[in-house]
Amino acid sequence: LTVLMPNATEAKAVSAPPLAPEELAEADLFMWRCTLVPRLPAKLRALVTLHQAGAAAAEGMGSCRTLASACGAITSSVGLRKLVGLVLAVGNAMNQGTSKGDAVGFRLDALLKLRSTKAGDGKTTLLDYVTTTLLRQDEAVARGVAAALAEADSGRRILLAELRSRSQQLRADVRAAQMEADREEADVARAEAEAEASSPSAQAAAVSEE
Repeated sequence: LTVLMPNATEAKAVSAPPLAPEELAEADLFMWRCTLVPRLPAKLRALVTLHQAGAAAAEGMGSCRTLASACGAITSSVGLRKLVGLVLAVGNAMNQGTSKGDAVGFRLDALLKLRSTKAGDGKTTLLDYVTTTLLRQDEAVARGVAAALAEADSGRRILLAELRSRSQQLRADVRAAQMEADREEADVARAEAEAEASSPSAQAAAVSEE
């Protein structure tokens, strides 16, 4: 129904039809009836939000839990910490005597260079060397790295910016639905007050007071 709502031009064209309602075509009659309901598009959007907000919130919370679990697997892994330390040591050895030597850390995007940096044979990459060295030093650590990466893989597909955007949109939709609910409640109270004021008993009471 939200898709079928008449636009401003259509609503204006059918708001005061020259024909009687029963003489209108079915599509025009539908649009004319839509114009009789105050703020119908806003009401429909509020109903859609009411129907979908719970599932959308649950999905967002599930994504947050998955992302938190993935981050926890990475930050708490002893094996990954040793692997990163080994990468730092290798990088410092390669950059010894340059301005990049003796580094105490590196950016995560530097890890992408491990596969593009190759040895003199043109085949062995720095990644090959680091992983082989790690396996030789401690096989348990290597298994821990593999387990941490496997656990974190589910969070790889979750884009934080997209999650934030969906959360902001959901909050905006809920606020709009609440505002429409407040307006509708005020409309109902006003209509009830007007109906009570125009009732015969109210009119009789007003006449007796005069």
